[in-house]
Amino acid sequence: MQYCVFQLYAPLMSWGETAVGMERRSSPQPSKSAVTGLVAASLGIKREDDIRQGLLADRIAIGVKLVSPGIMIRDFHTIQIPRPSKKRRYFTRRDEVAVNPVKTGTILSKREYRCDSMAFIALWIKKPAPELNIESVNAALKKPVYQPYLGRKSCPPALPLMPRIVEADTMMSALDMIAFPEVSSLAVTGGEMKQYSTMSDTRIFYKKYISYYWDDDAVAGIEAENRTARYDQPADRKQWRFSLRHENSHHIERERDDVFQQN
Repeated sequence: MQYCVFQLYAPLMSWGETAVGMERRSSPQPSKSAVTGLVAASLGIKREDDIRQGLLADRIAIGVKLVSPGIMIRDFHTIQIPRPSKKRRYFTRRDEVAVNPVKTGTILSKREYRCDSMAFIALWIKKPAPELNIESVNAALKKPVYQPYLGRKSCPPALPLMPRIVEADTMMSALDMIAFPEVSSLAVTGGEMKQYSTMSDTRIFYKKYISYYWDDDAVAGIEAENRTARYDQPADRKQWRFSLRHENSHHIERERDDVFQQN
């Protein structure tokens, strides 16, 4: 089976979970919606293009190899919101803002980020189409139409995505074909990356576990330890609606030298 395998690294990432009140949490591993959005941006699909957005969300599947979950940090924002009115019922935020656009209040919002997280993605097409196939996705990730970002617009990649198409029997085999962050001639050299990773204060790669996450219909090549419900399957990009997806996971304990082993 063909997979498009690529890497995600940045000083800051944010993989949004269900937003409740003023809390905006981030999961350690990339979400399906975030990866779908990154691919859509690379392909040049606009948010208001319901047909192409829906086709992409329905036909791609992903597996994740989390090399490092990073360090969780929290940011605080003061956000303007419409002042509440007890005399009127609002069905959308647009209705709420349209009634009294001048009268606003403020709330404090807490937003989580992952600092120095590193993950590899294996993406495959469940139902290839002329306008959506593994070759077109791979080409788009190499030369994106719009700027890709990792969860939020304030989180651009710090290393090239370095996508490539691989043939593998299982998702795990495809992900294990990349064991160490890859660089290009425009980024740091492999020697510089290894030198950094051996510094005494590094917390990027020296983690106890490597974690794998995948969709239900994947040929994983590994037995699931946990199965979690996540609301990160894009349903409507314009209205920010997401549906239920079940995510399987497995965690493997490793030695420090495992990070540098090339397969």
